[in-house]
Amino acid sequence: RQVSDKEEVKNNKIRIVLRKKWHRSQETKELKDGRLEVVFNVNGTEGIKPWIYGFLPHVEVVAPPELREELLADLEGAIRMNASAKND
Repeated sequence: RQVSDKEEVKNNKIRIVLRKKWHRSQETKELKDGRLEVVFNVNGTEGIKPWIYGFLPHVEVVAPPELREELLADLEGAIRMNASAKND
């Protein structure tokens, strides 16, 4: 399904995002507070996750809420897995 997702990028990662066209649907907008809004229209959420992970912790998923929830679940699972591996 087609998904319009919106992220906000902060700090020095803005220049990196602006240097390259990451997806043909990419739209960017510089916000008054210094952050960069990036919007992608993609087919599903799985394809955009690696891009988001590559910019953590300098990116916030604004929309859609279900993508934000998926990312949180993925990250919480990674934390649990790595915390338990440390105790083995």
